[in-house]
Amino acid sequence: MVLALLGTVVAGCGADGDVARVIEVSPGSSIQEAVDRARAGDVVLVAAGTYYESVVIDRAGITLRGADRNATILDGQGSLGNGVMVMADGVTVENLTVHHYTVNGVVFTGVESADDTSQLNGFRMAYLTSYDNGLYGLYAFQARNGEIVDSYASGNQDSGVYVGQCGNPFREAGSDGTVPADAEPCDVLVRGVTAEYNAVGYEGTNASQVWVVESTFRHNRVGLTPNSQSLERRPPATESVIAGNLVVDNDSADAPEQASGAIGLGIAVGSGVGNLIINNRVDGHSGVGILVTTLDKFSPFGNRVEGNVLSGNALDLGYWLVGGSSPSQGNCFTGNEFESSSPADIERALPCDGNEFMLDAPVVPSLNSPAGPRPGDVPAPPAQPTMPGDVRAFAPKPAFTKPDLASITVPAAG
Repeated sequence: MVLALLGTVVAGCGADGDVARVIEVSPGSSIQEAVDRARAGDVVLVAAGTYYESVVIDRAGITLRGADRNATILDGQGSLGNGVMVMADGVTVENLTVHHYTVNGVVFTGVESADDTSQLNGFRMAYLTSYDNGLYGLYAFQARNGEIVDSYASGNQDSGVYVGQCGNPFREAGSDGTVPADAEPCDVLVRGVTAEYNAVGYEGTNASQVWVVESTFRHNRVGLTPNSQSLERRPPATESVIAGNLVVDNDSADAPEQASGAIGLGIAVGSGVGNLIINNRVDGHSGVGILVTTLDKFSPFGNRVEGNVLSGNALDLGYWLVGGSSPSQGNCFTGNEFESSSPADIERALPCDGNEFMLDAPVVPSLNSPAGPRPGDVPAPPAQPTMPGDVRAFAPKPAFTKPDLASITVPAAG
């Protein structure tokens, strides 16, 4: 019988008042078959157990949920590509563990095309654990209007959390760094995330208006990097907010080695435009605590570094451009607690009141990048907090909610 294979189907009321169902999946049955039967508003509830499959969700508005975050496990066994791949609007994936996939743990993605018009709209990743995957742990690509919250990522060979190629359709910044007023935002919230022992904790490439707040990034090679690159469409990375995060000891040889060899950086703004780095605690880096710099063919414009607390870094604050002289280009530093910077006295050299002083030649720390562990070699993480409330409840439609920046303060040392 179909119901014996897929579990019990229970009717209820969905997010929009329509009749919706809880479709239960038990060990030995197929998550994919349950997903293929689901319709908008349904919850596919996966019982505790280990499932050796890749799941593709191409139906809008459904929820894939584990009954127990730590005991509902998707295992790629080092041979399957993606754990969960979502290509539909308004989908929620939550409360489960995904590990040992050769590509990504959980990925939401629009469909690329010659004219680059397909942006997935509306997504939610919550109470997820994603570790020891070949590229990204939690990945939103060409996807907007969503959130990645209360989740954990470790041992991923590229980034624990990645948001890329969203915002600014057909709108590259001008030579002065200006972004057209009609540029489209990503509107993505990353909050309550812990990323450790990844090559990069958080990476936002060509992503505009992403809020990364009140999260922890530690023991990665690089903590966070909003950046602009020509390898993806929709540059530059613009107007994102990195606020209230704990960023510590991101120079770990126990994290996978990054392709570029970077190590020892807390927050690195690579050629972004108009980003705000505020009220973060950045400690214990062998390179630079917070760095604003050139990357690829792009240059940083109008980034503001304010109110951060830095200590124990080889260099607390850094600003330099490739090619010799370093005009401010509207980048500024103010109200930070720090001991060292390049250029020296950086808040006087690059003030936020517009009175620019002559810049010293940059002092670049020497960073050696040792080899890192191979895929699957980072230890499994400890148990993580499971989703509160009734796991059988119907989920609201996922959407971005802008946080209150005024309420986000510098976190305590950890």
